[in-house]
Amino acid sequence: MALGLVLQQTLDGTYHRLSEPGEERAVRLRIESFLGVRRLVRSGDFALSGDLEMEGLVSGTRIQGSSRIHRTGKATYDFRFTGDDGRERRFHGESEVDPLRPKVSLERIFGRIFEDDEEVARVLLRNPLERSLSQLLTSARPRWQ
Repeated sequence: MALGLVLQQTLDGTYHRLSEPGEERAVRLRIESFLGVRRLVRSGDFALSGDLEMEGLVSGTRIQGSSRIHRTGKATYDFRFTGDDGRERRFHGESEVDPLRPKVSLERIFGRIFEDDEEVARVLLRNPLERSLSQLLTSARPRWQ
């Protein structure tokens, strides 16, 4: 068992399929992060779970994955999900703190959707810092897991 902190957050954004670059579609990702104190300090990793909706691809599915905060200030997000068509896909997202624009850089996650090893879509998730900080602070709960 590990002592940690649970945080919840909702990210909204858009995505487009690489085969249809001009057609933006809505995305909503609700995540719950478990930041195990020991694991987070050792490796920067923490567990993610939640729900994903992507217009025209996923009407609502559970996700399980992980995230990592790198020493460089970059954060990565990885999880798998099953689309409405039954195919498994993988999401990989990144955000990086830009010292010249810290607020803007903390508000955005740039992601890619893969089928097998082929990139099929690009995602931009946004969460204004004012909203995300209040969400994170009000959702914070200690937990043994």
